[in-house]
Amino acid sequence: MASEMIGEVLKLAMVVTLAAVLSIGIYALLPDERPPHLEVEMSFNQTDIGVIDIIHVGGDPIRTNDVRIEISNASNIFDKKGYRLTELSNESFWKFPDTIYLSSSTASSINMSDVKVTVIHQKAIIAIGEVRRV
Repeated sequence: MASEMIGEVLKLAMVVTLAAVLSIGIYALLPDERPPHLEVEMSFNQTDIGVIDIIHVGGDPIRTNDVRIEISNASNIFDKKGYRLTELSNESFWKFPDTIYLSSSTASSINMSDVKVTVIHQKAIIAIGEVRRV
């Protein structure tokens, strides 16, 4: 009778151990968290010449402290200035249809006419665009 009980406990221990090993193996195969998807429209502001409007037109809401925006002269990549999104927005998330207003003047180029804007998440670059003054 005692040997039957010991056999049942051993079977139960084996099942629990196999379930734990199997679940660890399955969780190891899950993909990493993906970077957020973002669709933006960029244009020079119609009223203020030195400002670029970046409008969130679709995709995921993005936590503002995970994102930074870089602007550079389209012809000279070294003329670059970066901003944390938290500096440009008072909100904790950037979501549809919020607009970010970004000054296009950097330390060495005032009122550039061709500007490259890059939106960088901590996992990946999620948007790149050029804005041209017409």
